[in-house]
Amino acid sequence: MFGNLLRHFGESSPSARQSKALAQQAIEQLVDKIDPRLRLVPVYQKALLPAVKLSLDYIKSLPGAMQNPLDLSLSAFRQDSRLGLFFASPGSLLALLRGSPELQEYFASPSSSDTVFALLLMKRSETQRFGIADENGTLRGDVAQTVVSFDNHKLVFPSLSLEALLGTSSERSMDVLGDVIARRLQLLEMTRLSLDVELTRIELKLSCLTTPGTVLIDAMEADGPVLPDSRGELEARRAEVKMCLSELRPLATPDGLLAALVDMLNRPADFVRMSLSTLYLSRFGIKLNEAAGEAATELCFEEVELGAGVVEHRAVVPVRTSRQALAELEQAFGEP
Repeated sequence: MFGNLLRHFGESSPSARQSKALAQQAIEQLVDKIDPRLRLVPVYQKALLPAVKLSLDYIKSLPGAMQNPLDLSLSAFRQDSRLGLFFASPGSLLALLRGSPELQEYFASPSSSDTVFALLLMKRSETQRFGIADENGTLRGDVAQTVVSFDNHKLVFPSLSLEALLGTSSERSMDVLGDVIARRLQLLEMTRLSLDVELTRIELKLSCLTTPGTVLIDAMEADGPVLPDSRGELEARRAEVKMCLSELRPLATPDGLLAALVDMLNRPADFVRMSLSTLYLSRFGIKLNEAAGEAATELCFEEVELGAGVVEHRAVVPVRTSRQALAELEQAFGEP
């Protein structure tokens, strides 16, 4: 599902001209997201076009199995054990539906349908523990277990139908990749600023060491790492910081930022990855094997990994709900 949604922007077009137009549209969306100053570089479109096309081809290659949407309603919560694994209680399901700005905006429109399809995004976590388990008819209390949990729920892309969800506006695909790259560039810029401050502190401390009687009051000490006291260690650290800054300082210029963006777009798999996952869980969220039979609930979802370095993992499931389902949850679990 998520792969299909991303691929929508990279679908083949009847002509090379249309394909180029789509890529140019993606370029302008990226520039707006990353830094409009990129337009100061006269050849920014020419420089970005091959890299954007490569990213769109990568998006097109992502797997995208069509899944039946999961019903988000009180009756489904009582009958479908998957909902009990995705949500702690019907109240938490209500909190998601009531707290989703996109869903509320959709339902606020009189022309919107009563039933809505969307994507449910969740953070999947695994913890290890020792618990009680039945092994060949004998209860043991020291069995290693993996407990799976889901939190940070979010509903996105509310649509009239499942087909409309797949065909959601084309810019969504590049938004996913663009958001991740934008966060990466912001992190690099914050690192550059921090190293600039550290270099200033090092230079001041070295100056004090070479000028007898000088007292240094480091007002920026709380905002950075503790500096060494010896001159040799300070000079070694200064060389390391200067080397890092030589790589990061070009990002402060439109030309350097453009080069970095082209490099990242040429490596889309470093920032967005997706796979199809199937888990078998007990009603307590304990991971089981497929042979567990009726004791196991099968969970199928698409797992998306976003980012480089610090990676975010998201489970993605197509869902369906309605105004009536929301009203029933409100009546049963809403505040009086």
